Amino acid sequence: MPRLIEWNRLEVTLRGDRLAALIGEGIEAKKAPITSLFLEFRDGELVIEGKAKKGMTIPFEAKVRSIRPDGAWLRIRIDEASAFGLPVPAFLQKFIEGAVKDGSVRYDPATSELMVDLGRRIPGFVDLAIDSVAIVSEGIVVRLGAGGADIPPRRSRGEA
Repeated sequence: MPRLIEWNRLEVTLRGDRLAALIGEGIEAKKAPITSLFLEFRDGELVIEGKAKKGMTIPFEAKVRSIRPDGAWLRIRIDEASAFGLPVPAFLQKFIEGAVKDGSVRYDPATSELMVDLGRRIPGFVDLAIDSVAIVSEGIVVRLGAGGADIPPRRSRGEA
């Protein structure tokens, strides 16, 4: 059956400032050991700077120059990761996925990619395929291929 809303191609921009605020709220809500986080979006590059509390405060920095779709997963390449200005060995970067216990975030040390399972975050009434992702100075541009959406299923009165 056709979807209520359908598209052949769709391009959306995730605003960098709003994305940074949402990530900050998520870190605060999960009581993650990150005490500050700053995202700077440039054309073709995302610079991440912050401080983590692991017994002592550890300043860190990383750059992202590639985000690519892989089925229901996004593969985010982490470049030039450092702590205290020194390169961070791949095994230490696993702390990223340690904050998410449901398996929806993984780190592949062989490719230096953080993998995020979007399938778990997209509601079942939405059907979409990501064609490409680009980092721009305003944020992240996501280009979707053909897809569609229906009206969310109704909740019964007792559901929250």
